Amino acid sequence: MRAGAAAGFFWRKPMLFLLIFCFTVLPVLELMLLIELGRAIGTWPPILLVLGTGVAGAFFAKTQGLFLFQRILEELRRGNMPAREMISGLCVLLGGILLLTPGLLTDLTGIILLLPPTQRLVVGLVRRWLAAKINSTGFYFRYYGPEDPGSGPWEDDRW
Repeated sequence: MRAGAAAGFFWRKPMLFLLIFCFTVLPVLELMLLIELGRAIGTWPPILLVLGTGVAGAFFAKTQGLFLFQRILEELRRGNMPAREMISGLCVLLGGILLLTPGLLTDLTGIILLLPPTQRLVVGLVRRWLAAKINSTGFYFRYYGPEDPGSGPWEDDRW
């Protein structure tokens, strides 16, 4: 197998590449960073930093998660789909998980995901990605007619 073919294999299988990165490369980078930081400033500050970001991450994820849950309920009461709040909630969940994961790179990424400007950026990216998917493949759904919501004839609509 050629060297270029091996590299192309990973890019054609993005989930495999992501899993290998998350479970092998990222922990090694985190460990190297913690060791070097421990050498530079001592052993206890990095340990306390990792423990502190874990506790802070759990607190912030809980408070922001409850706030977003209230916003989701408000949108549902108004009859609106809370898409923006749900994507922000995903950012909060992922940020909280990353803050609970020991390591400085994951902590930094988790803090960035908990910031509202980052959440707005992610919402915009997801909206553009979904719009491109819908425009390229079409969107097809079925619904019941208003006369018989339980078992009426199907009406089809294509976007």
